[in-house]
Parts: sequence; C-alpha cells; structure tokens
Amino acid sequence: MRVLAVGGGGREHAIVKALARSGADVFAVMKNRNPGIARASKEFSLIKETDVNEVVRYALSKKAHLAVIGPESPLEAGLVDSLEEKGVGCVGPTKAAARIETSKSFARALLAKHSVPGNLAFASFGSYEEARRYLRGIDHEVAVKPVGLTGGKGVKSSLMSRRSWTVT
Repeated sequence: MRVLAVGGGGREHAIVKALARSGADVFAVMKNRNPGIARASKEFSLIKETDVNEVVRYALSKKAHLAVIGPESPLEAGLVDSLEEKGVGCVGPTKAAARIETSKSFARALLAKHSVPGNLAFASFGSYEEARRYLRGIDHEVAVKPVGLTGGKGVKSSLMSRRSWTVT
C-alpha cells in the first residue's frame, strides 16, 4: 500500500514508523524536515501542510492509496475533502467535521444546542467593543481563547478574574 503521511511532528513520526513496519510505502509531506520521518519514509517533500493543491499534487504523483493527516491545520484547510475528491482515501475528518476541533465557538455552540452535560458557559465576540462590554458586566473568572488554531495551546491567557483586567 502507498500511504501519504502529512505532518512533521512526533505524532506523525510514530505513525510513519508504524506504517513502514507494516510494509507500507510511506511518502511524507511536512513543512519542516523531521529526520525520523525522513529516514522512515520512502520519500518526503517539504511542503507547507496547508498548501492543499501542492499536497494533493504530491499525493497523486506518488499514487497514494491512503493519506494520514496528523495536524489540525490541513484539516481546517480542507485537505481531506480535496484528497477524497481525487480518489485518495483519508484518515482524518473533512473540513466540516473538523470544525468541532478547529473552532472552539462552534464546538461550544454545538454542545449547548444539544444540552451536552459538562459544557462550560462561554461567550464569543465579533468585536473588541462586545468583549469589553461583556467583561465589564461579569464578576467571575474567565479563560480567553483566540480564534483559530493554536497548536494545542488553546488558552493563551491564564485564568483571570475581571478584577485583574484593565478594561478601558
């Protein structure tokens, strides 16, 4: 089997090693060279994982039967959708299905809509002014999460109470 591995981190390294041990011909795409993946792969190419057109082109040029996508960013960019459209099976969700992981506000709203127990109270804002009004009106701790992917580092600010903010 010819398998495309997408990503250059430790998780992808473990996946590539396991695929190679199983007898698969592994072709890897990563934005930065991972020496372990380079050694375990039949061939690799340095391509930004979110460059969907280039990754698909590479997969087709290697006649990949299957693609294993590790990082979230190519999932958010729609890589699975594009590969599957060209007949390459994928381990990883489509862009729409990946939203539950790539958009915290989408995930929280979905959990709220279906009354999933354990969902935390949350608020999302489209402007600085909306966020400022909200923060002025609360008296409890908050965690601030940015829009977009943060590589597993979702909370960029530590927990803080309204009293620790300077809201102007």
